[in-house]
Amino acid sequence: MTRDEESVLINPIHDTYDHVTKSGWMEIVGSRTSDEECARADLEKTARFYDAAAARYDAELEANAKDLVVRQAFRTRVSDAAGSGGLILDFGCGTGLDALWYAEHGHRVVAYDLSPGMIDHLRRRCRAQIETRQIVPIAGSIDALIAELARIGPVRVVAANFAVLNHIRELRPALRALAEHLTSGGTLMANNLNPFYIHDMRQRWWWQGAVAGLWTGSIRFSGDVTTYRHLAGSIRRAAAPELDATEVIVPGGSGWKDKVWSNFVFITLRKRQ
Repeated sequence: MTRDEESVLINPIHDTYDHVTKSGWMEIVGSRTSDEECARADLEKTARFYDAAAARYDAELEANAKDLVVRQAFRTRVSDAAGSGGLILDFGCGTGLDALWYAEHGHRVVAYDLSPGMIDHLRRRCRAQIETRQIVPIAGSIDALIAELARIGPVRVVAANFAVLNHIRELRPALRALAEHLTSGGTLMANNLNPFYIHDMRQRWWWQGAVAGLWTGSIRFSGDVTTYRHLAGSIRRAAAPELDATEVIVPGGSGWKDKVWSNFVFITLRKRQ
């Protein structure tokens, strides 16, 4: 996959690593000593690429008609799940395209991203909503997010659009932390990269990653950024026992052809009551 393809398809959690505490972000991406160096390298590489891409990010996303359809389908599902006026955590919010849409549809939004550059763009886009605190922007370490959520209270939906979770190597700590700040019966909705996307399966890196994925539960791709295409079963295991996987679908269809021709998959996790 080329640099341009990655920049169009992925909206990750971004980071300037100096702003992240070990007790915070490293706990989310994988706290075991054997994983820390790989997790650190992933974050630093992602930070360099996406901090540099912040200025052109919106134009690249909006140039892809298929991605626009997927974005609209995902945030409509998020809005419906949140209910009228429901509080949404936009986890890995990027430049605020989704946060603004949620706000315009009556929701309160906690917009979180580890990239100060991305949040700067969000602040300009959502200035009016920030002034009324309909959108609360948070940049920096995961600790800053947790502190703000402790003040605001639990959210109805955690929304992770355009492959945010695919930049997290170890999902279990991340899902546990997010589940703690969901209401009872609340929902975590993720738009992930499809691990069985036909165009990826034609690449050598996919087959190399698929072999390792039999043990790790994800297919790793290392390019300008590192992504982990998590298998549905590994997501279910990582979510339990706090969250139940209630739906795994591809946008646009349910046939086997749809499942391999879609680059994305929607995953719904519901917090146990």
